[in-house]
Order: sequence, then structure tokens, then C-alpha cells
Amino acid sequence: SDAGNYTLASTGGTTTATIDPRALTVSYTGVNKTYDGSTAATVSSTDNRVQGDSLSITRSALFADKNAGTGKTVTVSGASLTGDDAGNYTLTSTGGTTTANIEVRPQSVFRGVAGGAWSNPANWDVMPEGANVASVLIPSTGGAPVVFDGEALAVRLQSLTNTGDLVLAARGLEAARISNEGRLTVGAGISLDLSGRTVSGAGTLSNLGALQLAGTSLEGALVNAGTVVFSGINRVGSVTNSGRVTLAEGTTTLAGRYAQSAGSTNLGPDGGAPPTLAAATVAIEGGVLEGTGRITGSLSVTGGTLAPGNSPGAIGIGGDLSLGSGAKLALELGGTRAGSYDSLAVQGAARLGGTLSMGSVDGFVPAASDSFTVLSSGSLSGAFTGMTTSGAAMAGFLTTQLKAEVGGVLQNLPFPAAVPDPSVVSAIQTGLLTTQAGTQTSSASSAGASPGGLSGSGAMTGSGGAAGSAGSSGSGATGTGGSGSTSNGSNNGAAAGSGTANGSGTGNAGGAPPSGSSGSGTPSTSATDLPVVRRSTVRSLELPDAPAAAADKSSSREVRHLKDDKKDKTDTKEPAC
Repeated sequence: SDAGNYTLASTGGTTTATIDPRALTVSYTGVNKTYDGSTAATVSSTDNRVQGDSLSITRSALFADKNAGTGKTVTVSGASLTGDDAGNYTLTSTGGTTTANIEVRPQSVFRGVAGGAWSNPANWDVMPEGANVASVLIPSTGGAPVVFDGEALAVRLQSLTNTGDLVLAARGLEAARISNEGRLTVGAGISLDLSGRTVSGAGTLSNLGALQLAGTSLEGALVNAGTVVFSGINRVGSVTNSGRVTLAEGTTTLAGRYAQSAGSTNLGPDGGAPPTLAAATVAIEGGVLEGTGRITGSLSVTGGTLAPGNSPGAIGIGGDLSLGSGAKLALELGGTRAGSYDSLAVQGAARLGGTLSMGSVDGFVPAASDSFTVLSSGSLSGAFTGMTTSGAAMAGFLTTQLKAEVGGVLQNLPFPAAVPDPSVVSAIQTGLLTTQAGTQTSSASSAGASPGGLSGSGAMTGSGGAAGSAGSSGSGATGTGGSGSTSNGSNNGAAAGSGTANGSGTGNAGGAPPSGSSGSGTPSTSATDLPVVRRSTVRSLELPDAPAAAADKSSSREVRHLKDDKKDKTDTKEPAC
């Protein structure tokens, strides 16, 4: 109200003052990221800058650790200002904290640029570790296998996809789901539990270690050279075994065949519920198939041993049973009551072959009047080629004591007319070798178009037909031999020679093909060659009783070689058996 009372001496002037830098308060917000194997973090920020100012804030941020997780602490440090208006501000703090998430990485891919070691980070886009990666892809490279080695960090995957060649040589790799289109190998000494899991894909799972399958689905092939235990309900593509497979309980269903070249397959341990192997074909080419359980399809045993029971027990076969010439069926007897001795129940046809081995359980001694129905089948063909027994308790066991129920009809289990006794066969072979090596020198000569006979000192004399075999002749220093001849094609010429030191005899030609004669004399021990025997059907081979221990090894023996007149039509040029 008094302004009119004044006039300005000047309308302007100068002075000084200070504009203090604006205190810049920054707030940080963490940015979520996918697991990349590092603790590096990214943050965004807000501040109280003057609108329009050109200002930037540089800083570093790190997660507390590299592992996947939510609400993880992020620490900001080393903040500074840059930009045209940076000088107008000062930071109230050069750091701060916030939170952010590290998400699980969906997939890590093996690149293999530094060899096949899983543990080398250079081989991965991001190396999997712990539960930070959901899945791993092993591509097909055609090179060396990828090896999960002892330096690899433990990994827990949701899924593993293998289209190449992966070897588990160390513990620590887990996967809830496995897709295998290549070859997955469990190394020696490694245990892998796939219980309740699915292994999809048409690839091969090769086991050299210890594999547990309980409620497992394995779509591809299982090749086992280690140990595998099945329990519960399992589904498998096919099985090839050369190690040990145990079906503890439940049902294991195969889409393909079960084949064994060596090792063993056990159907159920003692005291457990009998398991079921649901396979169209089970082929045992070696090793042992044993235990108590059921095979829903057909069983063929071309080599190795079929041993039903766990002392004792039974194996049921829903299809056919075929025992080849190289097979052995091992049965044990623990009593006369059904169920106290091993048995086979075959719904289809049973074709027998190979050897039957009989043993006893807990010292059971079968009586001669006992019988045992060890086989039931829809039809029966073939026969065992022999039977072996073990232990004194089974020494007198007879094949007639073994029964088969065929189509509901009880009959004797088929065997050949004569079951070879190994001890008798051994004695005959020993006798033959002793006699032939000590008394005869072989020679082959011809008589027209016919083969020559045997010659040797004190050997044999005889005559044959002109179109047949020449007889054997013997010569000696003293004594005279007799000769025999045939006429008008009579059956046999006969002559005998004798001498005090060496006998001599000659064979003359006759009219009919067969020949036969005998001579006696002291044999020479200088000859060691085995005889040349031409084609002839051997009907019997007679040897004297074994000499006493003190007997002279050079004592003569008589070998009679009989021929079938009518059936010996074989080409004489064919080598003898």
C-alpha cells in the first residue's frame, strides 16, 4: 500500500547463491530370470529425479545363489549416476536389496564340443545341476558316448531325452521320466531304481549294474548283463539276459520275447508269491531258468538248465515246452506227495530232449515203489537221451518211477530203450583204446574194387566175397595158419590159425560180400596205430572182462565185428564213422 512512496534507483543487479544437488533416492525391483548357472541378477529402479532430466544409474546386482527358487534375495551395489544432469543429483545410497525369482530351466542340451564328459561345462549350453533344469537332451552325434562320470554334479531331472549313447558311470543322475530312442547304459557297480517310472521310446536299456523295476514301464528293449529285480506290475518291450534276472512277485508283461544266453532267471524267491512272466516266447539258450512261477507263453530250452522249484517247486507254462538236445532238466525230490518234488505243468505240447538230472532235497531217499508225476501236458513227444543222478540217495533211481500226465492220462515219462550209464561207457572206451593201441597196426589195401581188410600180428583171419571185403590176415614166425573160403556166394568163410609164438592166417576170396573169421596168437605190442575201419554196420562190440591189475597188458583180446548182410548197401568209398 506504500509502493507509491518509492522509486527504484536501478531496475537490476547481481549477487551469488548455491543450488545444492538434489538428493536422489532410488528404489530397486528385481527381475526374474531362468536358471543359467550364474548368480548374475538384473534390477529395475525408480527415483525422485526432476522430470525431464537426463540421468542414468549404473549398478551391479547378484542373487544370493545360482539355484532356482522364488523370492530370492538380490543385492545391489556400486550404484553411480551418469548422464547430462548427473551433477544435479547425489545418491542417498549406492546399493540396496530386493527380491526376484530364478525359474527352472526348461531344457539343457549337450553339445559335446569338448569330448563326452558330462561334467565339462564346455559341453553344455547350460550345464544341468541339482533340480535347476527340468530336462536334458542328449542328441545323436554318432561319436563317443556321453559319460555321466564321477566328476559330474548330482542332477534331478523331470525328464531325460536320449537319442544318442549315454552311459551312467557314476551315481547322481535322477529322472522322473526317460525317453530313450538311443542306447542308455547302466555301468558296472551302479544302482538305478526305476520303480514307478516310465522309460518311453524304442531304444535299448543296457544294464551292467543293478537295476530295480517295480511298477515300471519300459517300452524298449532291456539287455541285462548285471542284475535286475522285477516286482509289482511291469511292462517291458523285450528282455535279453546274460546276467541275473529275478522276478520277485507280480506280473511282468513283455511286448516281445525273453531270451537268455547265459546267467540265470529266477522265478520268485523262497517264501514269496509266485510271479508271472507274461511273454509269448521265452528262449533259454544258456544259463539257468529256475524257481516257482508261471510263464504265460511257450518255453524253449536249447541249452542250459531248466530247474523248476526252489527246492522244491513248480513252473507253469501256458504254451508249449520244447527241450532241445543241449538242454538239461534238473528235478529234485523231497517226498512222494505232490508239491514235495519239482514239477512242470504245460498247457500245450511238451517235446522232450536233452538230459534229465535227478537230485534229492534234505536227504530224501526214494523207494523203488515210489512214483513221481513230474510233468503234465496236453500232448507229449520226444524223449530224454539220458538221466544223471546225484548223491547216494538217488543211486538206484529208475526212469520208470517218473510219470507224465498227458491229456489227463498217466504214463511213464519217455526215455530211450537203453539209458547210457556214464561209468559203463567210460569203461568201454578205456578198453577199446587199450586193446587197439597195444595190438594192431592198420593198413588199407584193395582187392579189386573192394576195400582192404585189417592186418596185424596175431590179429584175425577170415575170408570175404570177391565183391565184398577181403579178410584180415596174420603172420607169425612159427606155426601154421588155416584158411577158409566160401563157394557159391555162401554167407561166411571161416578159418582159424594158431601158433606157439605168433599165429599166421590168410583170408581167401569167397563168393559172398560178408566176411568173418577169427585167429589166435600172441599179439605184438610194437604197433600203436588205430585200425582203418571201412563202412560197415556195427551191431555189437564184445570185450573180455577187465584183466586183473597184475595182468600182462600184451595179453590178447578178441574183438568181434559183425556186419548186417542185407542192410550194408552203403557206397564203400564213403569214410567210416
